[in-house]
Amino acid sequence: MIGIMGIGSHGKLSFVLFMCFYVLDVGIATESITSSQTIKDLETLSSKDGNFTFGFFTPPNSSDRYVGIWWKFQSTVVWVANRNRSLNDSSGVVTFSEDGNLVVLNGQNQVIWSTSVSNTSTNTTAQLSDDGKLELTETTTGNSLWDSFQHPSNTLLPQMKVSSNRSGRGVGLTSWKNPSDPSVGSFSLGAVERGKIVEVFIWNETRPYWRSGPWSGGVFTGVDHMASAYLNSFTVVDGEGYYNANQENISEFGIYVLNSQGQVEEKYWDDEKKELEVSWTSKESDCDVYGVCGSFAICDAQSQGTNGSPICSCLKGFEPNNKEEWDAQNWTSGCFRNTPLQCERAKGQNTTMDTNEDQFFELQKVKVPDFSEWSSAEPETCRSQCLKNCSCVAYSHDDGIGCMSWNDNLLDIQQLSNRGLHLYVRVDPSELEHEGLPVAQELLLFDFEKLATATNNFHQSNKLGQGGFGPVYMTWAQWKEGNILSLVDSEIYDPNDHEDMLRLIHIGLLCVQELASDRPTMATVVSMLNSDVVFLPPPSQPAFIRVQNVVNSESSEESQRVCSENTISITEIYGR
Repeated sequence: MIGIMGIGSHGKLSFVLFMCFYVLDVGIATESITSSQTIKDLETLSSKDGNFTFGFFTPPNSSDRYVGIWWKFQSTVVWVANRNRSLNDSSGVVTFSEDGNLVVLNGQNQVIWSTSVSNTSTNTTAQLSDDGKLELTETTTGNSLWDSFQHPSNTLLPQMKVSSNRSGRGVGLTSWKNPSDPSVGSFSLGAVERGKIVEVFIWNETRPYWRSGPWSGGVFTGVDHMASAYLNSFTVVDGEGYYNANQENISEFGIYVLNSQGQVEEKYWDDEKKELEVSWTSKESDCDVYGVCGSFAICDAQSQGTNGSPICSCLKGFEPNNKEEWDAQNWTSGCFRNTPLQCERAKGQNTTMDTNEDQFFELQKVKVPDFSEWSSAEPETCRSQCLKNCSCVAYSHDDGIGCMSWNDNLLDIQQLSNRGLHLYVRVDPSELEHEGLPVAQELLLFDFEKLATATNNFHQSNKLGQGGFGPVYMTWAQWKEGNILSLVDSEIYDPNDHEDMLRLIHIGLLCVQELASDRPTMATVVSMLNSDVVFLPPPSQPAFIRVQNVVNSESSEESQRVCSENTISITEIYGR
């Protein structure tokens, strides 16, 4: 019996793509085959949990046959073996060669694909695991000889890694030529490590097309709305990115697909809608295209939507290299500095002018430029090092990355709304003469009576720990008992805001977990508050819990101390 299975996705990008191919509904009742077995067309191999299938398929609008692996949700193809050499009929077979390699043969017994392992054994096994990996092993010892995760197609699955295929050190994704042709297309994806700075790139042939911004240890700083990097535990080790899903249910993790247009799409299965949702795409605007504004310019997609201004503008102290092209919205020629730096004048006049006369203006929440140089310097040292080097045109510092500096050129700067870093661009002091002083934020005010009521007049039973900024009145025990809303004052509780209140408390507990590595970054917290992050992981024990016994053993004299009943002091904390 031949079944019809669909492959598709319905996403926030308002597109629907259906791919249909035929396979046998009932496959081989095992997840592995040995050297004495084969898989014929219309036969399939399934993972033990049934989430992944290996067999023959035909893409939409095509008559060619391919061997690959597909995910059970809308039968999404995640890996293709013979992607560059298709079968033109259903006479193909998957079997083992005499030297133990897994091969695909056509009707004339010609090898059209092979695992191509040089040191194999005549006694080998091919197994499809629950994570979607096809692995060739030596049957007796169980040693792995080859696996599909080391030879990916266009899809990143949990437990897979990406590294730069330009450096020859690792593996990356390559796009399909088009939705009907899985042969290698124009776009590829990989991770690039320069010094201690790791970024993910998409290339169009050999030209950069998209860049993630530096990895901070928790997020890619140049990706504004990609929420699952935190939840799905994407990590970088030795320049290689590993995607490790932490959900037990396979339907809850996302997959990343590099499509034929050069865009990475983050997809997850929506069990209520029974369809794949696109939760994020690498190209949300023209600003996501690498270097669209040229050198010494910044791209801001929001400016185009709010006041009709062009997406590209020169940085402060710079002007377009070609005014006519700029007016025609061709910005690739970039901008040039209109006022020489003090250090450059000193060089030209052969004087010892103090280079500290140069100043920096700050860009907030931006994807920092490409081609940065890394050092371990602290923020102030990072700034002073840049000032002492006249070739240094900008610097940035992040606790998770370190000191970054740029010499001579600034390319591919993008204004973000949620993430990004602070970039300090070097200019002549005259560019900042008319800069206004920053306006302080309005002081946050809290009603004392509500605070007193919420904490039972600051009773010791509500006190969990003693911090540098005063008592902490959060109760871990109530969270574990499922009674966390008892913390909310009944006077301000609104049933319509029930879920929002739970979410805010949940996020707060994530931020005070005992292990710093478990806590979300501030950029991720912003995404959580904006509901960009849909799924929140359960919090672990707070760092304050250890001092509970000390609090409970305080003397009666200590417990009778009276807090001020009419004053509250508030310290506003700024991130570095």
